[in-house]
Amino acid sequence: MPVLSLERDPSTAPRRPLARWCAPLALGALLGLTLAPGEARADWLYGTRGEGAMTERSHVVELSFERGYATMTVTRAFHNGHDDFDEATLELALPEGAVATGLRTQSKLEGRTQWHAGQLLDADLAAQRYTELTGLGIHQPRDPALLAWDGLGRLFLQVFPIAPGSDKVVEYSLDMPASWVEGRWVLELETLGLDDVPAEVHVRSANRKDRLFVDGRSLRSGGAITLDVPRTISLAPRSSAGVFTELAVAPAGADRSIAHWRVGVPAQLSELPERARIVVGLDLSRSMDLPQIEAERQAALTTLSHFEDPKLGAKVAVLGFDHEVHALTPGLVSVAEAIEALERADLERGNGSDLGLALEAATTLLSAADRRAAKRVVMFSDFELRSRIQPADYEAVTAASGAIVHLATIEPASAGPYLDRDDAHPWTGLARATGGVVWFAGAGASPDDDDREAARRIFEELARPVRLDGLRVELDGVDYDSQLPESLFEGEGHAELSVSQQLVSKVRVGGWRWGAPVELVMHPDPALEQRWSALVFGNEALFELDDDEMRALATRGGAVSPVTSYLAIEPGVRPSTAGFAFDNVGLIGKGGCGGSGSGYGSAGGVPFGGRLDRQVWLEAQLGAVWLRCGGAGTRAQVQLEATFEEIVDLQFSPAQPVNAAVLDCVAERSWDLGLPADDFIEARKTWVVEVDVDA
Repeated sequence: MPVLSLERDPSTAPRRPLARWCAPLALGALLGLTLAPGEARADWLYGTRGEGAMTERSHVVELSFERGYATMTVTRAFHNGHDDFDEATLELALPEGAVATGLRTQSKLEGRTQWHAGQLLDADLAAQRYTELTGLGIHQPRDPALLAWDGLGRLFLQVFPIAPGSDKVVEYSLDMPASWVEGRWVLELETLGLDDVPAEVHVRSANRKDRLFVDGRSLRSGGAITLDVPRTISLAPRSSAGVFTELAVAPAGADRSIAHWRVGVPAQLSELPERARIVVGLDLSRSMDLPQIEAERQAALTTLSHFEDPKLGAKVAVLGFDHEVHALTPGLVSVAEAIEALERADLERGNGSDLGLALEAATTLLSAADRRAAKRVVMFSDFELRSRIQPADYEAVTAASGAIVHLATIEPASAGPYLDRDDAHPWTGLARATGGVVWFAGAGASPDDDDREAARRIFEELARPVRLDGLRVELDGVDYDSQLPESLFEGEGHAELSVSQQLVSKVRVGGWRWGAPVELVMHPDPALEQRWSALVFGNEALFELDDDEMRALATRGGAVSPVTSYLAIEPGVRPSTAGFAFDNVGLIGKGGCGGSGSGYGSAGGVPFGGRLDRQVWLEAQLGAVWLRCGGAGTRAQVQLEATFEEIVDLQFSPAQPVNAAVLDCVAERSWDLGLPADDFIEARKTWVVEVDVDA
């Protein structure tokens, strides 16, 4: 997804972070910064006061990987090399699909480390409070931190104040879904962190029996990697209970919800049967040319190779048929004997192609087999049959065999072997009634080593099921226009997140496993409702939600979103002596940055609209004035009368005697205050401000 470029001159950073004054607008959109698709992502750190003086000491991630999901606890330490208190602003890129679900800031009290957990607030309220708390005031500096939305896959982290020459530690939590790929849960992680301080990631499996891999190499649980280059982290479950499904539903409003569902095929969908009894038939009619004859021989040999292990105990009979049946083996023999006989057989062609007679011969051979044995029939043909042979005439015959019957049209394949279902074939009903399939197959007449290996993988599907086919989806009994592929092979999965006009109660996925119907029914898992209320904000589906729906989901999921932010405040935080003087840097609504407030990167110039806490602002401004004028240790009451943004009267009432020079200074500086025009909107109003300046 597009993110902000690393190729930027830090000197172009605004003197005050736009997220601070125009939250939650997307900085990239405001500055016109774009990325080409696939360009690497990384973070960008700068200090508000110190040009290049804000650096990062460490970036450590604790990643816990469970089946289907991962959580990251990210701890970062920033260093202020400036000679004054400063604010760190970190523009950070998230892993694909990740969302922020927590924030903590660290402080020291009498040498002891303390953590202060963040509170999820309305984004505008969080930005306003952060602005107020980091303004210039009369109190000792403490530690607010803000984690805010900056677009899909991007966040702003702002921390203030960091003392000169000191470090500041913050921690935030991320949650993300994993993808099911090649029979493993997979996280594709781009580079994380600053260019010079990439993330150090400690990876742990939530289930100690599951195995971890990084870029295909085994990693012990708790092992560390550095994300200075993209990495693939995968988790291989020790065991699988078969095809898995999952449905999460979260209400977004009165009549809408989000629904996330997924289905995954295990790394091995089925096993080869033990003690199988197999009959293979080859069409030797004159309508089959010699390359076709050799192609069916190779396809049959490749299929039988999967049963070569003597421990499987399989027995095989090989037949040829034209207008009559020719036994190529003396009944059921070992797989090795059957392969040898088939390799040596002189496959002479004749008139006729009596597939029905071959099916009857197969039934006769299998009727003598142990009833408990798994039985298979595989017939290759071009289906150029006499017209009076109809599939329905042989349904009873195949049923009597007790076998799964596969029928395959065979062609020579110069471009490589293949095996595809042909569900529209006239003989499909007969095969499907036994649990089998009609196939359209291609094999090389004289394959080389590469073709042999490819053919072995492909024709394994005639030995055991390796995929689910003909997949279709219903939501609450109604056909759903899903992106689900028609087939899912072993180790493959599919997931979808959608906004629904109702509270989804059931998702059904139907299909076929060979010729046997498969029905997967999913009901909402209550344990996933909170999680996906958050994870929707890592997916483009969020743009289908309105602000109220986003707020409901983000609040339930505890996630940073276009309408919610985390604010972590050390107890006792108030505007401090280290804060920023608003009249020097400009307030929201005074500097013209504006913004729609939606979080999508709009910068349309909508004014601030009176969201400032004016009483707190006046206390901070007047307190700072008294402090600058040498009034530390003073308590006073100030009565200020204003008409709109103009101050028209000031009266000072100190609680104790004050030096005349101090009072003159206070009066002069107070008259110089500029009230924000978009917030002081009354035609006339009197404010009473209590000033209590710490000594």
